[in-house]
Amino acid sequence: MFEKRRFYRLKSPIQVRFRIISGDNKGGASRLIKGKTENISMGGICLETNLVQVDGLHISHDSSMLYKNRLEMEIDLSPDMESVKAIGEVIWYDLKQKKGQYIYNVGVWFLEISEEDKNKLSTFLSQ
Repeated sequence: MFEKRRFYRLKSPIQVRFRIISGDNKGGASRLIKGKTENISMGGICLETNLVQVDGLHISHDSSMLYKNRLEMEIDLSPDMESVKAIGEVIWYDLKQKKGQYIYNVGVWFLEISEEDKNKLSTFLSQ
C-alpha cells in the first residue's frame, strides 16, 4: 500500500516525559508526565498517555479554549543516545481502541526541535 503521509512513521514504544505548557502567555506548566510513543516520525509523534488534564492544564488548549497549549517533551530514543528535546502542539487526541498501559492516543506535531536533535532523530529513524 502506498504511504501518503509526509514523513515515514516508525512504530516503536519509546519512553517520553512531557509537561503541558500554558498557551495563554501566563507561563504556567504542569508537572512532568510519563508516556510512550506509538509511532514517531520527523514531523511528530503519536503519544500514549493516561492523562489529558494535569495541574489545571489541558493537553490541547487553555480553559478559555482561545489558546493552544504546548508540550515540552524529552524523548528517549535509545539507551546509548541522549534524549531528544522538542516542543510540540497537540493536533488531535482520542481514547485508545485497545486498552493497555495507557488509555489515550495523542497526535503531536513538532514545532521546535534543535538541528542537533533533528539529526539524532533522523539517524534513529534510518537504523
